[in-house]
Amino acid sequence: MNLSEVVEEAGVVKLENDTAGLVGQFATTTTSNDHFLFGGMQNQLLLFNKEGKFIKKWKPGRGPLEYIVPGNPQYIDGTVYVNDPLSNKTIGYNIENGTARAIRYQIKNSIATVLPDLSILYLANFHSPGETLLSRYNQEGEILYSIVSESNNISNTSVLNFDQSFYPYGDGWNIQFSGLDTLMYFNILENKLTPVAILESSSNLNIRTRLSAEMQKEDNKRDNIKADLTNFLHAIVELESERYYFLRTSAYGNKRDPKKYQNRPWYWAERKLAMLDKETNEAFYVSFQNDFWGGMPFKPDGDLPFWFSEIAQDRDFFWVKKWFTSYLDKNGNEIDEAIRKKMNDLLNSLEEEDNNVVFWYRLKK
Repeated sequence: MNLSEVVEEAGVVKLENDTAGLVGQFATTTTSNDHFLFGGMQNQLLLFNKEGKFIKKWKPGRGPLEYIVPGNPQYIDGTVYVNDPLSNKTIGYNIENGTARAIRYQIKNSIATVLPDLSILYLANFHSPGETLLSRYNQEGEILYSIVSESNNISNTSVLNFDQSFYPYGDGWNIQFSGLDTLMYFNILENKLTPVAILESSSNLNIRTRLSAEMQKEDNKRDNIKADLTNFLHAIVELESERYYFLRTSAYGNKRDPKKYQNRPWYWAERKLAMLDKETNEAFYVSFQNDFWGGMPFKPDGDLPFWFSEIAQDRDFFWVKKWFTSYLDKNGNEIDEAIRKKMNDLLNSLEEEDNNVVFWYRLKK
């Protein structure tokens, strides 16, 4: 599928060569209307505007207004919010006046997001009957309300590395809690959590329970569960449009390309993108040709969530030079002249010591 079928606008930004703001290898990239936030492999956090100008850098620490892990960074109205699940707090860094404040919460290992009214929604990563699934706090750290789990939901397991998913939809949020096949809709006005879709993948509670036990054993004793995983598939909804659910799937136990999965054990998931048609209930895997850049293959970064309303991928000089040059050499005559010129212009504008380049894509509504 051509990427333009799901993307309405694409662009490229060269990040400023400020020595304090060299991006290097980063684990996460999030966007706002006017900014990029890069969460680093060493837990650094960098802020740029969408013209590529470096604004601010934060480093991890253990002080009252410092984070250990910069989870789900957001830029809202001049403030950068960082959720630190290890110290159970959300920190807001005001860019204009340099002040900071911390909001502490009670749900351990949770994922947080700041809502448009600046209240904060916390989602539990591990849950059992009687434990809190989600809480909403105000900026003073007071609980506005909580929703408690009523069923025996199986919690996350280290082997499957199940993720949570949450994204705005309509007047509320769609949420898929860790390890569950049910997509829930959270109505913010009514403070109500309702199931909206069940993704019947080939997962089952018995396999997950056994996995938890098997993963406590030594490596050479873990093959007891391998056969059960041959057709095991877990689907996570990361975004929804009027017509489709956009999924990221994790498949286990399949034969692997040794070049792609070097030295990775069988219980590491193979990630694929998928879409589910809400009208026909048809689900299908999907791969993209990036027709904004001459038809190059377009893939998600690593094992991170992929489907966002805006996707940003940062690449260094060597990546751009290697892939653009080889693709132009092989397919140059088949590429539209305007796109070929755009690719060559970008290559010619880069130097080895330059900061990273950000390719961004805004999905169609």
